[in-house]
Amino acid sequence: MDASTKLFLSTYKEKVELLLNRKIKTRKIMWERIRKVMHSKGYNTTATQIENKYKSLERSFKNMVTNNKKTGRGRTTYPYQTELTELLGAKHNIEPLAVSGREDLIIRQDVTASTSASPVHL
Repeated sequence: MDASTKLFLSTYKEKVELLLNRKIKTRKIMWERIRKVMHSKGYNTTATQIENKYKSLERSFKNMVTNNKKTGRGRTTYPYQTELTELLGAKHNIEPLAVSGREDLIIRQDVTASTSASPVHL
């Protein structure tokens, strides 16, 4: 595993919590704070490079998830699969809340568990 990517993912995990809790106002500020942490550890990058790294990791992870859902294909793994599953696994663009099939509506497991107390009318 690449040390800079591992540092980026751990720092991103901390900073995205601040963004979600509104302690950081924008993603641009978050990328700059991650850049400062990376710079303090000896990695000379820009905020734009860090943002592009995130987008690249997210795209690769999404492609792996999509590939693994298709029948007849071998299962692929990703070097940062555990970390990215934790960070991105519940995002709607990675794993939709519901998928409409030919005969039924398939609702994601964690959504089913959280909404089982109240009925969902579609």
